[in-house]
Amino acid sequence: HYRLGNRIDPELVSQAKVLGSWWKFLALALLIWGVFPRLLLVVVARNNQIRTLKRMLLSHHNTAMLLKNMNEVHITTHAGDSDEVYSDQNSSARNLQKQKSVTKTDNIIGWNLDKNRLTVIMENKNIIAGHLFSAGGDNTIEDDDAIISSIAGSVIVIVKSWEPPMREFLDFISDLSDHTSESISIYPVGTVQKNHMAEAVDLKIWKEKIETLHRSSIGMYHEQF
Repeated sequence: HYRLGNRIDPELVSQAKVLGSWWKFLALALLIWGVFPRLLLVVVARNNQIRTLKRMLLSHHNTAMLLKNMNEVHITTHAGDSDEVYSDQNSSARNLQKQKSVTKTDNIIGWNLDKNRLTVIMENKNIIAGHLFSAGGDNTIEDDDAIISSIAGSVIVIVKSWEPPMREFLDFISDLSDHTSESISIYPVGTVQKNHMAEAVDLKIWKEKIETLHRSSIGMYHEQF
């Protein structure tokens, strides 16, 4: 109205129906480029969601039972008829068996292992030691010599089985053998993924290398459990 000089031509009014027919183009444009792509995306996203859920843990056959047990907690303070009741004698026997599986030593040395990781390995292998040391790795020769000087009693040296025994390590245990009259047990352990169990081929390499030292006080540690 402003651009028309504040007046509307009567001829335009008479042709308003014809001039306003472009709404069909506008409606189709919104439908094709606005509504239809969104509907297509909804269908595609829905199908992807269904396929993803089928691959998820929720599709596992034990999931329904697990969710049921989590949401329907049943707690009892007494044993049922089908529950096995253990006597004090059986409990004592289990505790005694557990105690027998624990290995005790005076000193544990982790070669190229920090004390945090060494503690984890000891807990996994049920080893108890009076003193823990970390040798090799970032240690200087003076640091390792200080560890050797402080050793008194039995020694278990824990090493990474997948790493070959280097000359530095062989020199260290040789010096340790010269310092102490106690036996020295070399214990190769595996990775965390393998529950710290060493591969047979790695154990063979370590055993053969240690035998080349020809020292009766140095041997391989044999797991007792």
